[in-house]
Amino acid sequence: KAQWAGDDQAEEQRKQRQLEALNHAERRQELADQIAWEISLRPDVFTAPGIVLDFLYGPWSLAIASAQLQHPQGGPDPLGYRKVIGQLLWSTHSQVTLRQPGQLFQIVPGMLMSLRQGLEGLGRSPEDTQTFFDALLKLHEPVLKLRRMRARVDGHASAPAQEATAEDKQALEALLK
Repeated sequence: KAQWAGDDQAEEQRKQRQLEALNHAERRQELADQIAWEISLRPDVFTAPGIVLDFLYGPWSLAIASAQLQHPQGGPDPLGYRKVIGQLLWSTHSQVTLRQPGQLFQIVPGMLMSLRQGLEGLGRSPEDTQTFFDALLKLHEPVLKLRRMRARVDGHASAPAQEATAEDKQALEALLK
């Protein structure tokens, strides 16, 4: 009888943990849906690339919701993930970033670190998110081209400019991986 009672208690605890996990997942999804709606109301989303919007409305909304639920005392943006929304939208508008390439290179490292941290918090591996980060690299390519052209205009010889090209691309790719 004692073994049965112990087995019953263990089974009840397992069911309770499953129920709590399900309730947490439902709360997180409800909050993520609300966050996605808030993002959709931003004026800077209307010209954003589709892959960025899909990312923001899907995994990134979940990452923000998860952070809020795990750190309720931290307010609406305990880990700075909401801040990344504006940075990501800004960084993918080549008309703007081409006029301010230095600012892009300042925000990208921190933005990428936050993106990776938030996705890891959801249990997403780098392999799961590689398509998004590859697309992000392509969206930042115009600024890399501008930087290479600037190096040539500033009097660099043809060979060093080619080296700068490879170095620039490697640096940004390294940040994205």
